[in-house]
Order: sequence, then C-alpha cells, then structure tokens
Amino acid sequence: MIGKREFALGVLVLMCGARGSGAGSSLDYAALAKEDAAVKPAVAAYTVKAGLANVSNWRLYKSLLGPKEKALIARNYFVVTSTDYSQMYHLYENNEYQRPKFPAFITADSMLHTYHVFYDYTLRKVESDKLFDLAVRLTDAMLKASEEDFSAAGNAEVTDAARRNVAYFAVARRLLTGAEAPASVKDLTAPDLDRIAKHQGRAVSAILGFKIDFSQFVPRGHYTRTEKLKKYFRAMMWYGLSPFPIPQGEIGKTPTLQALLIVRNLRRASAGPKSAMDVWESIYEPTVFYVGAADDYTVHDYAGLSDKIYGKVTSIDAFAEPAKLDRFIAEVEKLKGPGIENFVAKSRADSRPDPLFPVGRQFRFMGQRFIPDSRIMQELTHPKARGRNFPTGLDIFAALGSWTELRHAERDRVRRG
Repeated sequence: MIGKREFALGVLVLMCGARGSGAGSSLDYAALAKEDAAVKPAVAAYTVKAGLANVSNWRLYKSLLGPKEKALIARNYFVVTSTDYSQMYHLYENNEYQRPKFPAFITADSMLHTYHVFYDYTLRKVESDKLFDLAVRLTDAMLKASEEDFSAAGNAEVTDAARRNVAYFAVARRLLTGAEAPASVKDLTAPDLDRIAKHQGRAVSAILGFKIDFSQFVPRGHYTRTEKLKKYFRAMMWYGLSPFPIPQGEIGKTPTLQALLIVRNLRRASAGPKSAMDVWESIYEPTVFYVGAADDYTVHDYAGLSDKIYGKVTSIDAFAEPAKLDRFIAEVEKLKGPGIENFVAKSRADSRPDPLFPVGRQFRFMGQRFIPDSRIMQELTHPKARGRNFPTGLDIFAALGSWTELRHAERDRVRRG
C-alpha cells in the first residue's frame, strides 16, 4: 500500500537503442500514419526523505541496499546496480517468480528489445534465404552487361568507364561466389580484393581511382553467424560503400560516366526471368522496410535525369558528349544532398578535406542508409563541432536540457582543445 506521501521502489531495466530510415524510396514506409496516444504525465512531485523513511517497501530490498545505495536513492531518486543476468527478460522472470515481493517497472525499452530480436531474426532469414540468391543473379547480369559495354564502346572515356564497371561487378561476384574475375580486369580487381581481405583502411581503390575505407569489410552482428551471411555482407558493403561521385577535388568525370552506364544497364539487362531492375527492386525494397531508404542517389534519381539530358541512347559513346555530361552533372548538383555528409581530413595533422576521398553528392549501386545515430555523430563532432573527435554520453542529457551536463561537455571540449 502506498500512502499519500509514500511511494514504492521497483526494479527498472534499461537498454537503449535506435534505428532510423531515410527518404527517397519508391515506398515511403516512414510516412505510415501514426497514432497520437495523447498521454499526459500526471505523476505528482515528491521528495525522498533521508534513510528512505517515506518509501513504503524499501525493506524488501534491504539485502540489496547498503548505505551508499540508500543515499543515492535519496539524492537522485534511483540507483543503478550490476547483476549477473545475461538477458533482459531474466530480471523480469525473477521478479515474476518472487511476486509480490519484487515489483517490476516495465519500460518501453523491454518492448523495443523484444522487437529488435524479432527484427534481427527476420532480417537474417530474408537475407540468407532470399536476398543472397537475388544478389548473385543481379551481379551476374550487371557483369555481363558491363562486358558488353566494354566491347561496344568506341570513345576512350566510355571504354575506361565500362572496363572499370566490369571490374566493379567482378569484385562483387568474387565476394559472393568466389568466381574469378575476367582476365581483362584482373589488374584492377586483384589490388582491391587484397585490400578488402586485409581490411586495409582508407586507401585508393584501383577500380574507382579514389579512396574508400576498406576497414569496413569486417563482418559484424548477425553476419558473423554463417559463411553465406559473411559473403553477403562483404558484397553488399562493396555495393553500398563504393560511390560514384560527381567531379570534386582530384576526382574527375569517370565515376559519373560509370554511374550512367550502370543505370542504363539496370533498365535494359535481364537477370534470369526478370529484368535487372526488377531484381534490384526485390533487394532494395525489403531493405528499405527494414533499415530505411538510401541516403545516396540511386537509379531512381539518375534514370529521370539521364532521360532528360540524353534522351534515348543508341550508342553508349553519347554519354561522353562534353556538353551533355556537364549538363547532367549540373542537374545532379540541384538534387537534394545527403543527410549524412562524409568528411575525411588529409591526416591528423592536416584537417583540410582529403581531395581523394569523395564527399557530398554521389551515386551508389545500393546506397547506404540514413540512420539517426550517424547524423548525431556528424553534428556533434569535427568539423561541425571543431576539434571534437567523438561525442560523449553527456550530450544526451545536454540535448534534453540539462545545463549541468552542457557545462561539463563544454569544459571537456575546452580541455581537449
């Protein structure tokens, strides 16, 4: 029984996590109608007396609460202690077995954790049972179409772009199936495959001609469970991490030519009984549902612009026509930029942008997704927050309005210079 000026202790389980979604998909799952629960906080203000004198059930926790814990509850209204439980539900189970001795305060986090368990399991099943085979079919189709481009091209710039695309899809096929790359591009694929295998870090890709972060090819999470999932992870990381940016820094127009050829082939090539575009959608749309839309430009963004500038292309050499290529690039610059902005400095000693590391507007075959934690990291670190390499846990409380934590965070920033 809780009296008018008394209240009870409960066991609180807390586990935080977040997932987000971007925009630009043909299906906008984020636009689904949301219900307003219209919940109004109605807990009256209260204080805790020294020694927990006005906490009605503190003796239930007598064996768990020493003087230090009691003092923390009196000061902060809660205390955090460690347990031997390996799963969240173990604590709730223990409380259930001992009812009514230990009441449990059930938070939204426990429901989110349960949702995440189901989420991760279903995503793993979809990737392993369906998406892996689709990725192989799509890669084979795009590799074949790129080889045809390489044979058909007469313009030197288009020939170079087509050859790089052959190598690009040959790497993905090797990561998925272990198949050897065509002899004509092994000089391009071998260095990049070696960097992928060694997780080399930021280095210039022989295929792309600029830097990407090869350290990202280490399988993690549920992708470590089977060899099939490890292969899928590496191939999709290759598709998602490798950009085709518009000209910038020391990066020229070749990546844009590659992107135009890839978009054309997606729309005209066959991948078994379906078109390459249909198979691409069969991979992309389920991942939009699970993770969110690509933050980078995809075929949805480039196809319309290509039709607008080039019309019906009868010869792929037309893509290299200088005036039209410049106009296409200018139209891309008018598109909405990514929510997550890449920024890589030359070195620790030189904070200027690396001219060989692409940033901003770029096409990707399977673009990486917008997630809130990446945006938060971006907004709270250098160069947005100059001199700050990492955010801190204090930022959460500062964002919620705690001036004390904001001062601590600012003091830490000044101390670090």
